[in-house]
Amino acid sequence: MPKQIDMLILEDDEEMICFIERLYLPQGTDCDFVKSREQFKDWLDQGNQAKLYLLDNQVPLNEENNEPYPFFDPNYDTLVKKHPKAKVFYTGSSRPYELFEFCEERNIGIIDYNEIPRLVEEHLTES
Repeated sequence: MPKQIDMLILEDDEEMICFIERLYLPQGTDCDFVKSREQFKDWLDQGNQAKLYLLDNQVPLNEENNEPYPFFDPNYDTLVKKHPKAKVFYTGSSRPYELFEFCEERNIGIIDYNEIPRLVEEHLTES
Protein backbone atom coordinates (compact mmCIF):
# COMPACT_ATOMS: atom_id res chain seq x y z
CA MET A 1 0.00 0.00 0.00
CA PRO A 2 1.42 3.41 -0.98
CA LYS A 3 2.51 5.73 1.82
CA GLN A 4 1.69 9.39 2.30
CA ILE A 5 4.43 10.91 4.47
CA ASP A 6 5.73 14.32 5.46
CA MET A 7 9.21 14.13 4.01
CA LEU A 8 11.47 11.96 1.88
CA ILE A 9 15.20 12.54 2.15
CA LEU A 10 17.60 11.17 -0.44
CA GLU A 11 20.89 10.91 1.48
CA ASP A 12 23.47 8.11 1.36
CA ASP A 13 25.73 9.14 4.26
CA GLU A 14 24.79 7.08 7.35
CA GLU A 15 26.41 9.56 9.73
CA MET A 16 24.49 12.43 8.16
CA ILE A 17 21.22 10.48 8.44
CA CYS A 18 21.83 9.93 12.17
CA PHE A 19 22.72 13.60 12.53
CA ILE A 20 19.51 14.67 10.79
CA GLU A 21 17.35 12.31 12.85
CA ARG A 22 18.86 13.41 16.17
CA LEU A 23 19.33 17.13 15.66
CA TYR A 24 17.14 18.48 12.89
CA LEU A 25 14.06 16.33 12.33
CA PRO A 26 11.27 17.62 14.56
CA GLN A 27 9.56 14.96 16.66
CA GLY A 28 6.48 13.57 14.97
CA THR A 29 7.70 14.26 11.42
CA ASP A 30 6.92 11.21 9.28
CA CYS A 31 10.10 10.82 7.24
CA ASP A 32 11.70 8.16 5.05
CA PHE A 33 15.34 8.04 3.97
CA VAL A 34 16.52 6.47 0.73
CA LYS A 35 20.22 6.01 0.03
CA SER A 36 20.59 5.48 -3.72
CA ARG A 37 19.06 6.38 -7.06
CA GLU A 38 17.65 2.86 -7.30
CA GLN A 39 15.97 3.08 -3.88
CA PHE A 40 14.59 6.51 -4.78
CA LYS A 41 13.02 5.22 -8.00
CA ASP A 42 11.66 2.12 -6.22
CA TRP A 43 10.11 4.29 -3.49
CA LEU A 44 8.36 6.42 -6.11
CA ASP A 45 7.34 3.41 -8.23
CA GLN A 46 5.50 1.99 -5.21
CA GLY A 47 3.13 4.97 -5.43
CA ASN A 48 4.48 6.66 -2.30
CA GLN A 49 4.22 10.42 -1.87
CA ALA A 50 5.75 12.98 0.45
CA LYS A 51 4.81 16.56 1.15
CA LEU A 52 8.48 17.59 0.93
CA TYR A 53 11.41 16.05 -0.94
CA LEU A 54 15.01 16.78 0.06
CA LEU A 55 17.46 15.53 -2.56
CA ASP A 56 21.21 15.16 -2.25
CA ASN A 57 23.28 15.38 -5.41
CA GLN A 58 26.04 12.80 -4.90
CA VAL A 59 24.38 9.43 -4.26
CA PRO A 60 25.24 5.92 -5.46
CA LEU A 61 23.41 4.31 -8.32
CA ASN A 62 22.49 1.36 -6.08
CA GLU A 63 23.51 -0.43 -2.88
CA GLU A 64 26.17 -2.55 -4.62
CA ASN A 65 27.88 0.43 -6.23
CA ASN A 66 28.98 2.77 -3.48
CA GLU A 67 30.55 5.29 -5.87
CA PRO A 68 28.59 8.54 -5.71
CA TYR A 69 27.18 9.95 -8.92
CA PRO A 70 25.74 13.40 -9.55
CA PHE A 71 22.12 12.40 -9.98
CA PHE A 72 20.22 15.47 -8.91
CA ASP A 73 18.93 16.28 -12.41
CA PRO A 74 17.66 12.78 -13.28
CA ASN A 75 16.31 12.22 -9.75
CA TYR A 76 14.43 15.50 -9.96
CA ASP A 77 13.09 14.59 -13.42
CA THR A 78 11.97 11.16 -12.17
CA LEU A 79 10.18 12.78 -9.25
CA VAL A 80 8.31 15.47 -11.17
CA LYS A 81 7.12 12.98 -13.79
CA LYS A 82 5.31 11.15 -10.99
CA HIS A 83 4.45 14.18 -8.85
CA PRO A 84 4.53 17.39 -10.93
CA LYS A 85 3.65 19.63 -7.97
CA ALA A 86 6.23 18.16 -5.58
CA LYS A 87 7.95 20.58 -3.22
CA VAL A 88 11.62 19.86 -3.82
CA PHE A 89 14.72 21.13 -2.04
CA TYR A 90 18.36 20.55 -2.87
CA THR A 91 20.51 19.62 0.12
CA GLY A 92 23.86 18.59 -1.37
CA SER A 93 27.17 20.00 -0.20
CA SER A 94 28.51 20.36 -3.75
CA ARG A 95 27.02 23.45 -5.33
CA PRO A 96 28.38 24.10 -8.80
CA TYR A 97 27.04 27.08 -10.72
CA GLU A 98 25.11 24.87 -13.16
CA LEU A 99 23.19 23.41 -10.23
CA PHE A 100 22.27 26.89 -9.00
CA GLU A 101 20.90 27.66 -12.45
CA PHE A 102 19.02 24.35 -12.62
CA CYS A 103 17.43 25.00 -9.22
CA GLU A 104 16.62 28.62 -9.94
CA GLU A 105 14.92 27.77 -13.24
CA ARG A 106 12.71 25.20 -11.49
CA ASN A 107 12.06 27.09 -8.25
CA ILE A 108 13.93 24.50 -6.17
CA GLY A 109 15.10 25.74 -2.80
CA ILE A 110 18.74 25.16 -1.88
CA ILE A 111 19.01 24.44 1.83
CA ASP A 112 21.26 23.05 4.53
CA TYR A 113 19.98 20.31 6.81
CA ASN A 114 19.85 22.71 9.77
CA GLU A 115 16.94 24.38 7.93
CA ILE A 116 14.70 21.29 8.23
CA PRO A 117 12.88 22.61 11.33
CA ARG A 118 12.02 25.80 9.40
CA LEU A 119 10.76 23.77 6.43
CA VAL A 120 8.57 21.70 8.72
CA GLU A 121 7.21 24.84 10.33
CA GLU A 122 6.52 26.54 6.99
CA HIS A 123 5.23 23.60 4.98
CA LEU A 124 3.93 20.94 7.37
CA THR A 125 2.58 22.72 10.43
CA GLU A 126 -1.11 23.49 10.30
CA SER A 127 -1.94 27.11 11.05
